[in-house]
Amino acid sequence: MIDAVTRGFGRYVTFSGRATRAEYWYFGLASGLVGFSIDLATSLLIGAESDTSTLISLVANLLWLLPSLSVSARRLHDTGRSGWWWLIAFTGIGIIPLMVWSCTEGDSDDNAYGPPVTA
Repeated sequence: MIDAVTRGFGRYVTFSGRATRAEYWYFGLASGLVGFSIDLATSLLIGAESDTSTLISLVANLLWLLPSLSVSARRLHDTGRSGWWWLIAFTGIGIIPLMVWSCTEGDSDDNAYGPPVTA
């Protein structure tokens, strides 16, 4: 899990290349855990309704935004799809194919986005 998060942040704004299922899902898990921890800590220390608590959560979410988008694009590349397919999430129903694709095993051979990633 630590390697996946390290790779995610190591390629902070790299939208090229590929990401394995493990990298994608562990990065998402770490993102959720960090977000929950920050929200819990600020709620307990500052207060849930505080403007400062809201600001801290907003900053934390913004820090994770670009790495999350880039690892999502690289995950789509691993399945042979363009990272632009991520935009179908805005249709609502588009979340379903994105979930299926993110769970699908990546191409075992080279594809248009590079060689397969070995973790």
